[in-house]
Amino acid sequence: MRLDIKNLEVSVREQILVSDINLTVEAGKTLALVGASGSGKSVTCSSIFDLLPAGLKAKGEMLLNGEPIEAKALRGKTVSCIMQNPSSAFNPLQTMQKHGLETMLASGKEYKRADLIKAMEDAGLEECDDLLDYYPFQMSGGMLQRMMIALALVTGAPFLVADEPTTDLDLVVQSHILSRIEAISKERNLGVLLVTHDFGVVARLADEVAVMSEGRIVERGDVHSIFSDPQHPVTQSLLDAHLSLYKEATNG
Repeated sequence: MRLDIKNLEVSVREQILVSDINLTVEAGKTLALVGASGSGKSVTCSSIFDLLPAGLKAKGEMLLNGEPIEAKALRGKTVSCIMQNPSSAFNPLQTMQKHGLETMLASGKEYKRADLIKAMEDAGLEECDDLLDYYPFQMSGGMLQRMMIALALVTGAPFLVADEPTTDLDLVVQSHILSRIEAISKERNLGVLLVTHDFGVVARLADEVAVMSEGRIVERGDVHSIFSDPQHPVTQSLLDAHLSLYKEATNG
């Protein structure tokens, strides 16, 4: 399967925030959309789900296997999402089972407790039967992020958007989350759009890379060429920042 985002532009009033965005996500591969904060990554991600804030307008085209499709029709059934800041993504008044029920019904699937538990186990959670009765405040950030992965998986969607999936998590939990995303994408042959500013995450998970700056894609290529021979100054600066942090960590 193949999902194409063609000529995406997002504007507010007469100001263009994102323009000329063309991305292709293929089954079994991970495309990383990389850029510094404010580069337009999250706006692009929100556009895919038709979830832009009020006042922002998007135009462009979405293609599924070469056929035009509306963004709303993709949401949940064809494309699922792992959002950043998992603690803010759950209704504090609903249990994990209620979140699972709503997610499955919204994606057109019949609710089956066993299917939800299987998705939770695949996401790396334990004692899932008990966890279904938990409320968000009873779970750690890492557990909530795994639960978000489980909710994405239980939809059965062939494409996954992971928007800064390790933000605000400690390094050990980050590693576990990335391992689960890597394993799941291979096991289920998912097409993954990974939205991140972290080149360490890119190196670990991505096949292809698109680098964003000031609302435009300034460089793209396979992960090896981006790391070994970056062409654009923005890519070079992002890599330099990553390498300097890595050196500090290893020397420390």
